[in-house]
Amino acid sequence: MNDDRIQRLLQRGEHERVAFHTGDSEGAIQAVTATAAAMANGTGGTIFFGVDQTGRATGLLEERDSLAEEVMQKLHDWTTPALSPTAEWLNTPQGRILAIHLLPAANPPVMTRGIAYRRSGAENVEMTRHDLDRTMRAIPQTFDRRPVPGATLTDLDEGRLRRYIRQRQEAYPQSSPLIGTTQELWEEVKAVMQTEEGLVPNVTGVLFFASEPARWIPHARLKLGRFQGTSPMVFIDRDDVSGTLPELVDRAESFIRRNTRMASRVVGFESVQVMEYPYPALREALVNAFAHRDWESRHEAVQVNIFDDRIEVHSPGEPLLPLDQLEGAHASRNDNLCYLFKDIGEMEQYGTGVAKMRVLMEEHGLPPPRFQKQGPIFKVTFLGPGDRLPELAADPTERVDLRSLGLNERQIDALGILRNENRTISNSEYRRRYGVSDRTALRDMSAMMELGLIRRIGSGPQSFYVARESAHEEE
Repeated sequence: MNDDRIQRLLQRGEHERVAFHTGDSEGAIQAVTATAAAMANGTGGTIFFGVDQTGRATGLLEERDSLAEEVMQKLHDWTTPALSPTAEWLNTPQGRILAIHLLPAANPPVMTRGIAYRRSGAENVEMTRHDLDRTMRAIPQTFDRRPVPGATLTDLDEGRLRRYIRQRQEAYPQSSPLIGTTQELWEEVKAVMQTEEGLVPNVTGVLFFASEPARWIPHARLKLGRFQGTSPMVFIDRDDVSGTLPELVDRAESFIRRNTRMASRVVGFESVQVMEYPYPALREALVNAFAHRDWESRHEAVQVNIFDDRIEVHSPGEPLLPLDQLEGAHASRNDNLCYLFKDIGEMEQYGTGVAKMRVLMEEHGLPPPRFQKQGPIFKVTFLGPGDRLPELAADPTERVDLRSLGLNERQIDALGILRNENRTISNSEYRRRYGVSDRTALRDMSAMMELGLIRRIGSGPQSFYVARESAHEEE
């Protein structure tokens, strides 16, 4: 470990994979052992022994080589299965310290004094029964941590790494920035693991950062289909794409947006857009489909099917919890993938995704999503509004003050009639309703057509005007 990296780690402070410990009492060494066990039960990490909470050497080890040996021996003796971490002496401007490196345990959970711990930020937290059950199911390690045979560090794309770091900082502006060499950053984002051959990409690294994830994991794909009617018989639109998981989520949302409806209505002096579905709810389902799917034994692609009356998201792999216990609980086959999605703001606190989807659908005016198990597939169904699209909640981000477009009150009122009541209006009706001349009516209507708000059907005295769904609607 070079001097620059030592200083960066010490300056950044404690977190899930770095801890500071000092003190030579039995209680202090027990605390070191608990931290070591917690890191081994997670993604590993480094304990700096002989360092205070500010990251400065205390001088504890200057004349105490035997203390370091005692700590290492007790880490082995006081853990079950016994830990055998590696250690190295480091010199800092304030004195000598010991870096104790922990790899993820091959057979978790590791216990000390009969208790299993996990890391939560900079704290050691006693594992719950649910944590223990999930960890036992993960033996020898969750699939997303496993090395990918044949892959090397050159197969990971630094551009995607920089994008991830940027997204992370945008999602959590107050968080400590990720800094270090490229190799150190790969370790920090859990994209690699240590093997006898050195650092190699793991499944998480390939799925999030590889130039061609499907080269290594062929089912790192997404199938998208828009069907005619309500059955999967005739395609209107389809796509089959590959890419990193964040890219696949973006591609899915783009496909859904172009294959679902949008309506406009006038509320007061504002034009508002109404979407057929709340896109954040669908995005949550997509993230969950990739983060929680069975990557190991199910080789199908995640699939999105759009029908006239619903959208279905299919995730390969049976649910890890009973369907009636999904809300408020958390279980995952892929802890590293969940961590990375959460780190860039795509997931919130673990166990809140189902509740978030339900709330977003209900706030939009739609039924809550339906969860089903169909053989080895977990399916989430979002029911659409049918003919009730204009009645749904408006998208708060899609509001335009019509006065800012130069419309007067009679134009805004007429646009409200056309949009909200789905009616038509002729030039003569406009003149009678608002008491204006033919010339004024023509000028008002022409201005709204130029803005893309309405369109004229027919010509001459029999022509009339209708609202356009959006300014991008084709004539």
